[in-house]
Parts: sequence; C-alpha cells; structure tokens
Amino acid sequence: MRRIVSLERRIGYGRALAAGLKIATERRLDADAFLILHDDAALGPGAVESMVRTMQTTGAGIVGAKLLEWDNPLLLQDFGQTTDRYGRAVPRVERGEIDQGQHEQVEEVLYATSAALLVARELVEKVGLFDPRFVAMRDDFDLSWRARIAGYKTVVDPAAVARHASAVQREIRDSPVRGRMRYFYERNMIATLIKNYSLPHLAIALPFTILLTLVNSLLYFLTGRRSSAVQLLQALQWNLAHLPSTLRARTRAQRNRTEHDAVVTDLMHHGATRLRAQFERAVEKVVGEVDEASEDELEKPRPRLADRVRAHPVGSLVLIAVVLGLVGARSLFFSQQIAGVDLLPFPSSMRSFFTEFVSGWRGPAAGGAGPATPGLVVLGILTFITFGSGWLAQRVLVLGLPLVGALSMNRLCSVLGMNDRGRRLAVVAYAASPLMLGAFGGGRLPDLVLLAFAPALLIPLARAAGLAPGGGWRSVAAGIVWLAIATSLAPWSVVFFAGAGILIAALCAGTRKTTAGDVLKRTATVVGGALIVLLPWSAELFRAGSPLGAGGGDSQRTMTDILALSAGPIRALPLAVAFGLPVAGLAGLLGAPAQRRRAAAIFAGVAFVSLGVAWAVARGVPWIAPRPELPLIGAAVAWCVLAGIGFDAAASRLRARAFGLPHLVAGIAGIVLLVQIAASAGWIARGDHPGLVASGALIPSFLAEQAAQEGPFRVAWVDGTIDAPSVALSGPAGQTMLQFLQRPAGAAATDLRRTFAAIASDETESGGRLLATFGVQYVIVRPTADPLLAAAVARQVDLALSQRFNNAIVYVNEAGLPIATTVSTPGWTQASASTFAAVAGAEASPRAGPGLSQTGGTGFSGSAATTAKEILLAEDFSPSWRAQVDGKPLTPQRSFGWAIRFVLGPNPNHIVVTWSGQRWHRGALVLELLLVIGVAIRWSQRAARERGER
Repeated sequence: MRRIVSLERRIGYGRALAAGLKIATERRLDADAFLILHDDAALGPGAVESMVRTMQTTGAGIVGAKLLEWDNPLLLQDFGQTTDRYGRAVPRVERGEIDQGQHEQVEEVLYATSAALLVARELVEKVGLFDPRFVAMRDDFDLSWRARIAGYKTVVDPAAVARHASAVQREIRDSPVRGRMRYFYERNMIATLIKNYSLPHLAIALPFTILLTLVNSLLYFLTGRRSSAVQLLQALQWNLAHLPSTLRARTRAQRNRTEHDAVVTDLMHHGATRLRAQFERAVEKVVGEVDEASEDELEKPRPRLADRVRAHPVGSLVLIAVVLGLVGARSLFFSQQIAGVDLLPFPSSMRSFFTEFVSGWRGPAAGGAGPATPGLVVLGILTFITFGSGWLAQRVLVLGLPLVGALSMNRLCSVLGMNDRGRRLAVVAYAASPLMLGAFGGGRLPDLVLLAFAPALLIPLARAAGLAPGGGWRSVAAGIVWLAIATSLAPWSVVFFAGAGILIAALCAGTRKTTAGDVLKRTATVVGGALIVLLPWSAELFRAGSPLGAGGGDSQRTMTDILALSAGPIRALPLAVAFGLPVAGLAGLLGAPAQRRRAAAIFAGVAFVSLGVAWAVARGVPWIAPRPELPLIGAAVAWCVLAGIGFDAAASRLRARAFGLPHLVAGIAGIVLLVQIAASAGWIARGDHPGLVASGALIPSFLAEQAAQEGPFRVAWVDGTIDAPSVALSGPAGQTMLQFLQRPAGAAATDLRRTFAAIASDETESGGRLLATFGVQYVIVRPTADPLLAAAVARQVDLALSQRFNNAIVYVNEAGLPIATTVSTPGWTQASASTFAAVAGAEASPRAGPGLSQTGGTGFSGSAATTAKEILLAEDFSPSWRAQVDGKPLTPQRSFGWAIRFVLGPNPNHIVVTWSGQRWHRGALVLELLLVIGVAIRWSQRAARERGER
C-alpha cells in the first residue's frame, strides 16, 4: 500500500520523517524496519532485500548502503562515515576513489549517510529517529551515535548499492541549506556532542570543539570570508539559544545508554593524521582551496603579485602587518616572559587565573576583601587557548591587540559606509599611530586594550547619532559585550565610552536626524548593561583607590606632544614626522563631501575635546583619567576616520574635475601621513621596545626559596620621585598578572603611602620597622626610580643592602616579619594594639616566632612558641577572619589601625587562621553567572527567531 504525505511548508528532514511515521503508526502497519531514501538517490536491484538480510544476520539497528556517484557509477561516494573525537568528519572514501571491490565486506561504522538507510523499528521505538530540530546535515551522525550507546550497531552492506546525486550538498537545487552548509554542519555537530557524550568525555571534547570553531571563524574573517565566519558564530549562538532543549534531548539519550563511550570512540579516527588534516584545512582557509586545473588553465600565465594584492586587499594588509610585527618582535621570542609598565609575567599555571578570580580575598597587595576583575577570566581563557603557556599567551596578547585595533577600526569605517580605499587608509594609520606604538613599546596593557576596542565601542553611538544605519537591539547587545570585556582589562574604558556618548549627544543637539536623548539613552543602556555584567567587581570602580582614579599627570608633556599624539612616556616617532595623522584628519575635515559633513563635524568635535581633556590631565586636573594617553585615544580614532573620509573624497574629485586647491591640500596631507606611516614601519622593524624587559631579570630567585622555608612574606617595589614616591607590594615570586588591576585601598594603602612619604622626606630612619607591619621583608628599588629616592631608602638603618640585581637595588628588612606570625616583644605587642604611628616608638627588631604556613588561598597554620603573646596578620582588617588555638576560637582585633591581631593565652601551641567570607563571595559570583547565562540565552533565542529557526 502506497501513501504520499504532502506538507504545506518545509519543516525539515527530521520533522518530515516524523510526520510519515505518525501516519504509519495511525494505520498500525506491521513493519519490522523502515527504509529511508533521499529523493535524489536510486537503489540498485536487490538492495532492499540485501539490507533486510544483513539486519537479520548481524542484529544491527541501522544498515546503510554503498553509495556511488550518480553521473559515474564507477566512483565510490560513500561507504560509511567516521569522525574524530571532536565531531569533525573524516571520510572513509577518498574523493574520486574508484570502486574496485575494496569494500566487499559488511563493516560496522560510526554512522552511515541518511541517503539510503534501513532502520529497525525496535530502535525507532526506543531512541527515536532524527532530531526534529535538525533541518539537514549531521542528523544521521546523531541518530547512529544515540543508537550505538543504546546497544544498536550501524553497518554498511556492500551488496546494497545506490546511486546518489548529493543535490543539496552540491547546491544543484534550492534548499534551506543552500549557502549555509557550514552553519548547519557546525551547529548540529556541537549539539550531537552535547547530547551523546558522557560527562567526562564531553568536558574534554566540547571546549576543544568550540575553540576550533572560533579559530576557524577568525581565519575566515581575516581572509575576507565574512559569511563563513558569521555562520560559525551563529552555530555557536544557536546551540546557546537551544541549550535547554539540547539538555532535555541529552537526558533522553543518556537514559537509554547501555554502552560506554569506548564503543563509539573505537569507531572514531585516531592519530596524528587528523591533526595534519586540521592544519591543512586551516591553511586552505588562508590561501584558498587548491583544485586541480585543466591543461588549458595550466597554460595561462600565473597572476602577478600586484593582481593578487588588488584582489585581496584586506588579507594583504593583514599579512603585511603580521609579518612586520613578527619581524619587529623578533627579540621578544628569544627571551623569557616579558614585563612592562602594566604588563606583568603570567603565572605558571592557567588555573591560577580562575582560582584568583573566585577568591574573595586579595592577598599580595596588603590584603583586603573584594572581588577580582573578570579580566582574569579573559586572561585565563587566553592561556587555555595557547595550550597553557604563559610565555605564548603574553606574545599573543601584546602582538594581537594592535591587530584587533586595526580590525576594530575597519569595522567602524564599514559601519560608517566608507569605501574600501578610505577604510584601508584609516586602518593602516590607526595601527601605525604614535599612541599604538608607544603603548606597545612600553607594555601599557590597559592602553593597548582601549586602543583595540575604542573604534568598536563608538559604533553603537554612531548608530544612535544617525551616522550609520540603526543596528537595533543587536548593536546595543554587542556594545555591552565589548564594553564589558574592555572594562575588565582597562577600567577607564567605561569612562571613555560614557564621555564619548555625552560629547556626541551634545554635538547632535538640534539636528534633524536624531536627538541628543537617543544618544544619551544608548549610552546609559550600554554602560549600565556592562556594569551589570561585571558585577560584583564593577562596584569596586567607584571606591577610593580604584583604577579609575587620576594618576597625577605628566607636566613634562607639552601641548606639542599632545597634538602629535605622543603623550606617553615612550616617544616612538620624532616630532618632525609625528603630525601626519592630525594633518590628514584636518584635511579630511576640510575636504569632506556634503553627505559626510555631519559625520566629519562630529568626529572633529571628538578629536578637539579629546585633545583638551588630555591637556587637562597632563596638567594634573584630578579625577579625569590616570594619564593623558587615554583620552587621546578618542582623538586618534577621530583623526583616522576623518583621514579616511578625506581620502575617499579626494579620490572621487580626481575623476570629476581638474587639479585644484583641494587636490593640493589632500596631496600634502597624504604625503605627511605616508611619511609618518613609513617612520612607524621602520620603528616596528627595528624591534626597539624600551619598556619591555625579560621578566627573569626582575627578582632574585632565592626569595621564593626563603618563603618556602620561613613562611610567606611581601616584597616592596619602589619607584617614582622623591616628591611622588610609588610603591607596590607583591609576594616573593614578584608581581604577576594575578595582581593586574589590583589596587590597595583603605587604611592599609593610606599607611603604606604614609610610610614611603616619611622615608622620602627623611622623617624616619627606621623605615624597615614601619614596613614590618605589612609583612615586607625585602625592598627593591627599581632602576627607573629617582636617585634621590634611592638614597633616602639607603639611609634607613634597618634596611641592609643585599645585592644589586640587574640595575635594581635589593635591601633586606632586618626588622621584617612574615605575613602571618606570632610575636612576643612587649613593646611591639603594645604598639600593635595602638595606631600605626606607635610603631616608631617600638623596638627596632621585634622578636617573631616562626612564620605561619599558608594553607589554600586565604588560610594560615603553624605552631607558636610558649612565650608568644599574639598573632599578627598583615592583612587588611575584616571581621570574617577567625583563629583557633588548640581548638579554642579567638576573636580578631584591629592592629596598627588597619591589620589584624589575635591575643594568645598562656602556653599556645597549634594555630589555624582562616577567612570565612568566601562563601558569600562565591554565592554572588554564581548568581552573576546565572544572570549572564540567562541573558545570553535570551539574546541567542531572539536572534534565532529572527532568522526563522526553531
């Protein structure tokens, strides 16, 4: 009996088969198996009988056919499929392989293509058929995997022959998959892994698969294949949006499990050849796939280099930038980890980033309860991507941020509707700007981050101002994500965005296309969303001592330096050639065409106001920015956009009319800018990075060994001038990226600054005794410190010169104490119960018992001498600290006005000190994580609905 089921609309392959099975169930057809056959496939004689016989003899749940090419039956198309452990398909038949009888035995395979399948009814009743959410692609992979872990094998019968046209994959006809095969392939593959792997295997396979998807997307984007890159990202988005339904499907699949993962992984592809295949595919994404050419094509002359560059301008610029950057950074690849002004060495384990993030106590910098920056998670993910190598993660971070900045500028110019020529000029000028070079050469990580994200951050504001088509909710959501990432690594980014929004709103006041209210509303939404995403850490940005505070300015920087965008401590270019960008920007402002004048006026306003703000910061105006380079980034972005606008206009005028004054102005500006770009390229190629040093040259190695023997202590790093000394605390291993953006605050920070102010002004000669309250046992004067400040440190009677280490001076604190210890000196115990100033009258050498060993991230334990009077803990006071001595609890008291002391009873012995505030901090992080996941799922679901997907 034949029944044709017609559907009113396309509902996908899985749903269509489900509709057919429903009819069969309603008619109560007595069938032991179901035959699935694509409409572009034709079975050979006796194929069905052979498949039924194979199913009966082997007990398989799924039987596939040997597929031959439709146009050439001598060529094998498929004889079962397999994948690697991460779901990437590995064909068992080579392309163009001739059928010579090499596959004449029934073989078990991981899965067989759905073009011709015989599926046992028992299997369908137990595990179902195809996932109804899968429109096409990888549905057979998912079915066979679910069947195998439920105890049903998949085999291929060589006697069952079918010809297959592969009309969908070859795009011979129209289908929902046409032009979006990468999307459906990737999304269904990831969902299949989530549904069918056991948790231990999924924990390994899923992160690697997602990472590979992101890498492939980046490669597609860098080589100009934006559609393919977007498809891969949309595949990840679909899986996030449909995660609840995927987890429900996983529950059903795992409920039917009777076999371990080993029965599936044994059928998968193993070995290094798979890695080679992945590398070859990556190369193909960069240079294009290699196809065999005909003899006529081989006789044609090979395209010239100029033609290749003209055909792929973006890829050529990226390639040139990467090569030039690698040449300039050659010295960085033959050293240990590097360090700069704000760039610190990475810890030995990437796990340290995540451990420090979830910890609610900031230990090395004088202690204190408070959340860590989510930027630690970003750095941890980067270290994971670089295979756990801090050395490689540093290079990727420092060298990759300028490239991200170039791509960000390219995106801004594209949104503004610039032509290719203007966009390319803006991208090159931005990447070669003095600000970018100075931040790179000095290791200014927050500056590099803001430079990388600033153009992208201005996109939602430009859309709200009517300078570009409105992006709707997507533009707002993207702005929140980018601002959150930038702020987590460069906190002043939120001030930059808010200030830019207010400024653009003021410049838009009274225009017809938009209102200031629209821009202000967009600004408030993005800023508020980013701060919510970054909770609870974002609350720390509004406390005293936060990274948003002013840095005092630099009176040595003149207005000329600021106009040339060379306000940083490292001047990469001579002033004679540093004015190319502002000159080109002014020329672009003067030569902007009528349709671009409003955009040119707004960006010119951004540039001039940014210059004024930078001048104010350089002159010490408080609470604007930590340093003048940060507001100057707005001017750099604006000048680049104006230069691109002007270049577009000049190129158009050359075709429209004879040579005149506009051409002369544009020509002069272009020459000045090209000279600057050439000078920047020369600076990069020389590899002169005065602010970057090998981290191994920062601290003597014996300090870590001493800490292991005597207990943890701190090291004070001294820099600055006699009038403005600066000090930072670290553990004995030195400063690492775990302390990135960690600023001491509260009474501890106040007293630390007071101590060094007293040392610098010769108010005391017992600075070591004052530093002992902070657990400081060594003082290192950096080579960049003012000689007068170094002399003041040398005059302290309780700081003994230890050694000179790579131009730094190391002093040992003879009055030093470990971070956690017991003391018995009467004068010292009396001083500890008083204020910090009372330390000056205490004994010069407090007698300390053995230091307590650190247990976990926020605990100490050890033994006390019978004469010990109290426990001193050089951590910022918190009532959540607890101590137990021989099982008896002790209550914390304030020491020196900011630290912690526990008064001991007679004959103390075993001591345990712990901090009990961790659970509240981690609870807040869990709530924040659930909020972010919920918002991300809603965002992805909305995007999927707009694409018309289930």
